[in-house]
Amino acid sequence: MGRLAGKTALITGGTTGIGFATAELFLREGASVAITGQDGHRIARAAETLGGSVLGIRCNAGRVQDLDALAAQIESAFGKLDVLFLNAGLAKYGSLAEISEADFDLIFNINVKGVVFTVQRLAPLMREGGSIIVTTSVNDSIGMDSTHLYAATKAAARQLVRTLAGELARSGVRVNALSPGPTITAMGPKTGFTDEQLHELAGWVVSQVPMRRFAAASELASAALFLASSDASFVTGQELVVDGGWTGVNANFHSTLK
Repeated sequence: MGRLAGKTALITGGTTGIGFATAELFLREGASVAITGQDGHRIARAAETLGGSVLGIRCNAGRVQDLDALAAQIESAFGKLDVLFLNAGLAKYGSLAEISEADFDLIFNINVKGVVFTVQRLAPLMREGGSIIVTTSVNDSIGMDSTHLYAATKAAARQLVRTLAGELARSGVRVNALSPGPTITAMGPKTGFTDEQLHELAGWVVSQVPMRRFAAASELASAALFLASSDASFVTGQELVVDGGWTGVNANFHSTLK
């Protein structure tokens, strides 16, 4: 029997990358799964790949009207939720001089407003013992050049995990963060970097990670499964960092001793 047998799960941003890999794993572990995305064709393709039982819902996490509709569809399909994985997010990088008001509004709408109002709309559907997981980032704790807006949104999301965990504990619902380090996903083209810049950045990142590689999306999915399952039944308000040691270990320590 799977670790999520008989459970229901909603994964926002579930059409690609970490969200899709998590949907695959949750299905194998016995859950009934719904995924969201903004592109109807991508949603249909992901749902078909995952299997006919997957519910695909078009939803912009930054639009409260969409979240109202999402809550209604989840209640109609599942009744109640056991796992809510808030993985929908946007990464956009640039120098201080390059930041526009439109960029600010877009990324904060998805990464911060989306967290607040998705939880607000879906929390009433969560069963006691349920788990809410929010995707943050190592950028919420390190100062990396050109990540101003993205890092700020992820730091805000991390703090929301703490405050929401306190409030929702009264309902028996746990709230935790999953913090990916460098991960192989389709996010790259959406960052605003050119292919050459992305290649240069990837090389630098690998040089900083003690394990000297990017994570596979499936490795983040495994961490999400832990937080979703009863294995983490006494874990709330925490951030599980999956970054190959980047933020916890000095990758270049040995070379500095030479």
